[in-house]
Amino acid sequence: MNYEETLTYLYNSAPLFQQIGKDAYKEGLSNTLELDAHFGHPHRKFKTIHVAGTNGKGSCSHTLAAILQSAGYKVGLYTSPHLVDFRERIRINGNPISKEEVIRFVQEERNFFEPLHPSFFELTTAMAFQYFAKEQIDIAVIEVGLGGRLDCTNIITPELSIITNISFDHMQFLGHTLADIAKEKAGIIKPNTPVVIGEVNGHQEVKDVFMHKALETNSRITFSEEKEEIINEVTGCADYMTEVTGYDMDPYLRPPMGEYSARTLMITKDLGFKTIFWSMAYMDFDVNNQPGADYVINHFNKYHHSGAIVLMHNVSSSNAEALETVIRNMKAEGYRFASLNELE
Repeated sequence: MNYEETLTYLYNSAPLFQQIGKDAYKEGLSNTLELDAHFGHPHRKFKTIHVAGTNGKGSCSHTLAAILQSAGYKVGLYTSPHLVDFRERIRINGNPISKEEVIRFVQEERNFFEPLHPSFFELTTAMAFQYFAKEQIDIAVIEVGLGGRLDCTNIITPELSIITNISFDHMQFLGHTLADIAKEKAGIIKPNTPVVIGEVNGHQEVKDVFMHKALETNSRITFSEEKEEIINEVTGCADYMTEVTGYDMDPYLRPPMGEYSARTLMITKDLGFKTIFWSMAYMDFDVNNQPGADYVINHFNKYHHSGAIVLMHNVSSSNAEALETVIRNMKAEGYRFASLNELE
């Protein structure tokens, strides 16, 4: 087959979402995992950044790839859809995959993948990952195709996850509320992996979804925020503490709403505070939806580490039930509890 014949084969044998819509969508990762195993898990051979979101993820992905390339890295870029040529989807340092490489992949691997009946996106994702590993790239910027949680790119363990924004899209697959859609996009947030969230446009329910997921996965989360909002929240809290206790607040600040970024650091430093971020936390602040004492104990057993700063809300009945056991378990392992002053 030549290049044009190869593309015709791909379009005809693997359903393309842009051409036939929802019938091309295959929920679940079974095909992706089988393809990944067949190729020897190529995505594990290079670092990745994962980008999801309703709008702007393509622009974000291209910008990140350009920045990384200018810093001297060999950078893979996987995006969709293409505008003119299929090869736009798979690039290294801005150069699209060669026609010969596309032909080789299909000719050599079709006997394996044809019985799987993969979708077009499942197949091109496998092609991209294999190509990036073969070319020994340093890092790849991977754009989610649809949603996040069940997207076939979601087998990677990235260095960073990015969710640009949330609005109504692909509602037949992702849900009919912004919170439901956010839950699907939040599926790319991985354990102990930082995540950056773009615009939430004042939708607290969307922000809550991301906060829940970040706490569940012990992931540091950064929101885009306005400076004035941060200043008002920080100074308001300090003034309230002084009013209630008669003492000035200690010069330590837990980031408001858990939002943490270079901008937050700069603003709070200018206000005279040292920003302290927790390294362990979980969903304990909703008094009507407590995780239970066993969950708290197991969370400590799984995530505790030397120098940990633990966030525990005093409104939590689960914390009250578990705290004695937690303290006893930690002391039995040789840990002691210290104030922030001692950690400096």
